[in-house]
Amino acid sequence: METTSKSRIFGLVGERGMGKTTLILKIVHELQKKHLGIAGLVSPGIFDGEQKVAIELVDLTSWESRLLARLTAEEETDLRFGDWSFSEETLQWGNQMLAHLPKRDVLVLDEIGPLELDLNQGLRKGLQTLAEHEFQLGLITLRPRCVERVVGLFPDIELFSMDLLDAKLIEKQIIRIAKNLTPGLA
Repeated sequence: METTSKSRIFGLVGERGMGKTTLILKIVHELQKKHLGIAGLVSPGIFDGEQKVAIELVDLTSWESRLLARLTAEEETDLRFGDWSFSEETLQWGNQMLAHLPKRDVLVLDEIGPLELDLNQGLRKGLQTLAEHEFQLGLITLRPRCVERVVGLFPDIELFSMDLLDAKLIEKQIIRIAKNLTPGLA
């Protein structure tokens, strides 16, 4: 899978709870201030106090959201992975969004993981969209155990480790690079 020659892909790598989604959302808001068109999906957690109890899926084009997953202890579905039971209806909705994205300057996929890479489930359309869609900048999040597979699919990806680098430094670096993007060029 290769993207267009003008595209760059950045991957934020970190374990659960390291702030990948929070950082992606900060970057998205900064890029919107620069009038860059942004499309894709993010999956922020829903918390009860300190505990993440659910995950929603948010379309960055419309900001519409749907419940993506609940802790398996709270609700069981046919699609379970780890501690989570996923809504197949929401995954279908997310894949539909990814299949029909409008052209944008920035494509965001939060998060590429074992569901997509190992089980060919989840938001699998995201990988195809990342490879085929015309964009100037791709931003994805992934866990360390997925790095090798993602690099195999996207050899030119530039990775930022949340373990090794400060989130503010990563944000500044990506914003600095995005400063050179031309709105509406994708």
